[in-house]
Amino acid sequence: SKTALVLIFSLFTPCTAQNEVCFEIEENPNINDFALSIFQKYVNVLGGIHIYALESISDEKVLHVAAVAAELLDNDEDGFIDDPIIGTQLSSQHVIMPIFYSESSPVEQFFEFFNGLFSSKT
Repeated sequence: SKTALVLIFSLFTPCTAQNEVCFEIEENPNINDFALSIFQKYVNVLGGIHIYALESISDEKVLHVAAVAAELLDNDEDGFIDDPIIGTQLSSQHVIMPIFYSESSPVEQFFEFFNGLFSSKT
């Protein structure tokens, strides 16, 4: 049974990307999963981290989070995760990074229903 790893970003201050990264914000591909249905925005970072954001999070902030995640995974900026073992682990663990704006966001719904979300897919 695979477990899911969740990384959380809480954005309280404005931020800007430090480099040019070509990511596109997509619609949430898992809108039918109750835990993820609260998110409207989605970015896949190098196949390793799946970023989900609320509609209230600006596109600029979502792309900044994607850029930071990409820098951590692909330091040489060749478009591939630098360490293949880490890439395999991230992919097999279904790592997601939900972005909430504040504590008043629907955090409880996410955590209450996220447990075991991907266990049937492995």
